[in-house]
Amino acid sequence: MSFCLPSSYFRRLNSDGEVDLFACLVDGHLHGPAWRGTLGGGFLVSPSLEFTSDDTVFLYPDCLTALVGRFEDGVMLEARAGRVAGAAGFCGPRCGAVRPAVEAAAEGEVTESCYCRYCCCCK
Repeated sequence: MSFCLPSSYFRRLNSDGEVDLFACLVDGHLHGPAWRGTLGGGFLVSPSLEFTSDDTVFLYPDCLTALVGRFEDGVMLEARAGRVAGAAGFCGPRCGAVRPAVEAAAEGEVTESCYCRYCCCCK
């Protein structure tokens, strides 16, 4: 019996029709970053499908404010504030997934995004 390893974009939607997971797979392996939607409209962007790395980005729904740091299974352990400065480019010729390019925020620059004022998770 033979089988084919997926080489395509993968998208999983939650019960509300929102993006739960978006990734590019080449020969069954993650190629570029994986994006996972979060409650409230933000995204986790990670080089790991398990969302475990020292370089995972939590991207706020405003798509400008970000936290970059160490995550395990999608749980933030430590992070630094940043602002999206653009995109880090395509992950390769067979895939169009991009990673946000985040630069460090100036001291006190990112205290809360405009979205946070309406979000119960930001105190």
